[in-house]
Amino acid sequence: MRLKVKRLHENAKLPTRAHNSDCGYDLYSIVDLHIKPHETVKIRTGIAVQIEKDKDDYSTYMIKIEERSSLGSIGFGKRAGIVDEGYTNELIVCMTNHNEHSTSIGCGQKIAQFLIHKIYTPHIEEVEELSDTDRGLKGFGSSGL
Repeated sequence: MRLKVKRLHENAKLPTRAHNSDCGYDLYSIVDLHIKPHETVKIRTGIAVQIEKDKDDYSTYMIKIEERSSLGSIGFGKRAGIVDEGYTNELIVCMTNHNEHSTSIGCGQKIAQFLIHKIYTPHIEEVEELSDTDRGLKGFGSSGL
C-alpha cells in the first residue's frame, strides 16, 4: 500500500512523522489564522491524498484526522475528522479554540495528525432476533463505575 499526496498550494507541506515509530502523520496549515475564543475554523492543508492499495487488497480504508496532543493540551480541539477512501479533494482540519482568549495558527505550523485505518464493511442482514450474550440488554453503567 502507498499513500499518494498531491500538493494543491505552493505553501503545502507533505505529511511527516517525527519518529519511525509514530503511527500518525502530521498535517500543516497553509494559512495564517487568528482564532477567537470558542470559534471553530476550517484550516486548509493544501494537500489531497489517495490510498493506493495492492491489487489483491479488497479492503476499505479511511483516514482519521486527530488533534495533536500539544494543541489539545492548550485548549484546541479537533472537530469531525473521518475521510472516506474515495475522497480525493483537499484535506481540511476543523479546529475549535476552547479558550477565553484569541490565539493564532501560523502558515507551516503542525495543526493535526492523521491515521490510516482498515475498515470492515460486512453485509447487513436484517434478523428477527439477536443471539444471547453475557451482557445482553444491560446498558449504561451495567459494568460498574
